[in-house]
Amino acid sequence: MSDRIHWLCACSGLLSAPAEWRGRQVRCPACGAAQVVPQTSDASATARARQDRSAWQDRRAAPEDARSGESPYSGWELRTEGGPPRDDPFFRRFHVDPRAARRAARRKWWILAGVIAAVALVIGGGLVSRHLWKTRWSAAARMERAGFGRKVTGHRPAPWQEALQAVGSAQRRLEAANDGREAATALRDAFLSALLEADVMPLEPRAHLYNNAAWFFLTTAHEDLRDPPRALRMAQEAVDWTGRARPEMLDTLAEALAAAGRPSEAAAMELQVLAMEPGNAFYRAQATRFHAEAGLPPPAFPAPLPEAPPGPAAAPATDP
Repeated sequence: MSDRIHWLCACSGLLSAPAEWRGRQVRCPACGAAQVVPQTSDASATARARQDRSAWQDRRAAPEDARSGESPYSGWELRTEGGPPRDDPFFRRFHVDPRAARRAARRKWWILAGVIAAVALVIGGGLVSRHLWKTRWSAAARMERAGFGRKVTGHRPAPWQEALQAVGSAQRRLEAANDGREAATALRDAFLSALLEADVMPLEPRAHLYNNAAWFFLTTAHEDLRDPPRALRMAQEAVDWTGRARPEMLDTLAEALAAAGRPSEAAAMELQVLAMEPGNAFYRAQATRFHAEAGLPPPAFPAPLPEAPPGPAAAPATDP
């Protein structure tokens, strides 16, 4: 007790503080009054502290006064200086090793993490299994991969396929209506709708769509439905996509160049078409027209390839 300073508060409460707190200001826990730790202990306070400590020791030496199963120390005594003795068998039962407590807390979090991981694994496995069943394992998925998907699952065509089908239907109606105004407008609208789906089309149908739309915007009998600038752009893209290997698309591009006021380029383009199909009468008429519009002499057409002579007739079979 020599390392502590004891003194009495104005409320007669016993105060105690470490010796190194001399001169520091503290507060009485009983009345809340501010106190300054004195330099030395008060004699009466020291005697009272010794008396309280001896009462603690006496109570500990005679624990038979307490009832069975209860601590031999009262609540007030547990709050006195020094606290309960650590070597007492009664309090030893309640001693907890801090390291063991930390290990138990870590085990708790690991168990919680394991439970969460197991739940996530079960849910994820269920979702993956459902996806694989719908796309790989079911009979409908297997038949769809084998080529019977449309019949088994009722799969609808892609939107771009439906747009091309609408263009074909509109073209047939235009031919049946003898280039009527209403049918031509419907074909124009079908072309515009199909062009919106062109980005997702394969290259071959996209090139044909651009070529047919460009030809319509160039040659329709209704002047207000024509659009030569758009037709020139689409014809150029169709030719580029096919590697300049399709004569019908090169002819459409030549028609677009002529409509744009570039007949010399149109005449040169049509000569490339005739080099691919020299005997086509329509392409020859196109080349003659473009040369005339450009003020050039008529083109010299290459001679068409001679047709192969027919083979000898087979003799009729006779019955023996």
